[in-house]
Amino acid sequence: MRTTGEVYVERPREAPQEVFHEGNSVVPTVEYEGDRRRRPLNVDILDERITRDPDASPSGPGSPFQPEEDAEQLLSAATGRPWVMTFLVAVEHVASGWRVDQDALTEAILGRWTDAAIRSENGSEVRSLIWEFETRNGPGEAYLHAEGTCLYMDVREDDAIWLAVLFRELTPDGLDLVFCDEGYTFDVRLQPGTTEAELADLVNRAS
Repeated sequence: MRTTGEVYVERPREAPQEVFHEGNSVVPTVEYEGDRRRRPLNVDILDERITRDPDASPSGPGSPFQPEEDAEQLLSAATGRPWVMTFLVAVEHVASGWRVDQDALTEAILGRWTDAAIRSENGSEVRSLIWEFETRNGPGEAYLHAEGTCLYMDVREDDAIWLAVLFRELTPDGLDLVFCDEGYTFDVRLQPGTTEAELADLVNRAS
C-alpha cells in the first residue's frame, strides 16, 4: 500500500518500485559551506547590527565609537580568523632583470618586527622568502614572489602600507609599482618618494 509522499516508478512486467524512500531522501544534517549561518558577515549586516545597537561595540558605552574598527572586530569574531587582508605590491611592467634586495628587505622587516620568523622556499615557483611576525593587530605574514619583483602581505592595511612604502624605497625609480588589495577595491600607482600618509590617502580616495 502506498503512503502519502512516496514516489514510485512502474515498468512493464515489473512490480512498482519506490524511487524516493527513507534511505536516500533524508535531509542531510551536516552543516555545509553554503549555510547562511556559516557565511561571513557582509557590510550590510554589520552596518545594521552596529546601527541597531551601537553600545554593543567593543568600544563600550560612553567611549568614542569607531565603526570601521568595530566592524573589523565583528567580522573577525564571525569568521574566527584574525582581521587581516591580502595586499600586493609589485612591479607593474617588465622588471628588466631587477630583483629586490632580500637582505635589505629582511633587515627592515626585522627592524619593525624583531621576532619575525624567516623561511626560505627554495625550489618553489611562487615563493622565495616568507616572513611571519606578530603585529600589534595580531599575526601577519609577507612573502616574496620567486621572481623577486612582487611582495604579498597578509596583514592589516596600515602594516601593508608600511611594507609597500618599504618595497618602493628598495625599487629603482625607473620601475613602476602598483599597490592593491586582494579584491581590487583599490589599485594605486606607488611613485618614488611616496610616504605612508600619502599612500594611505591614495588608498582612501581610490577605495
